Amino acid sequence: MAVQVEFAQDGSIVGITTISDSQIAKEQAGAVVEAARQRGKVLASSAIAKFGLPTLIATGLLMIGWFFLTAASGPASATRARKPYFWKDQRASLGGLLPLLFMFMAAIMLRSSLNSSLGGDVSGPLGDMARQMREEAMKAVSLGFGSYLSALACLYFAGVAVKKFSLARGLATQAPAGSKQVAAQEIV
Repeated sequence: MAVQVEFAQDGSIVGITTISDSQIAKEQAGAVVEAARQRGKVLASSAIAKFGLPTLIATGLLMIGWFFLTAASGPASATRARKPYFWKDQRASLGGLLPLLFMFMAAIMLRSSLNSSLGGDVSGPLGDMARQMREEAMKAVSLGFGSYLSALACLYFAGVAVKKFSLARGLATQAPAGSKQVAAQEIV
């Protein structure tokens, strides 16, 4: 049995009360929640330090756009690679272009799938009617907020990737030229 003991100023026992199991469970749960909260703060701060807050926000928006928001809708509804953190080559920063490339390829595949499901090219008297039906069906498909949010996040990653690649390439071309000048000055 768990008890709470109260002491007086002189160290003598003033009172003893029992502690219920539910009170103990609440205290233990509070300790676990506090430990988890502290661990979460440590993980979040290390992720921000490693990747940067804008990159984490853009990644979150991309995931929300791809997995939780509507990408396209119509009568019948029809999805980041961060290589530079793991690969030291300067071309690795171009991995930020992959989400944009993925979305572009997904859009092409969706359009192709819709076109093929509505029939191929038909010639003859029914050909004009089939083309008109396909065009009307394509007009009925509208992009959702998820597509726009994902495209915006992908454009951010692409811009950051191109900027990092340009900076890395510029630094790589300047470093050998500078070292040659220093070597030439040491010889003279």
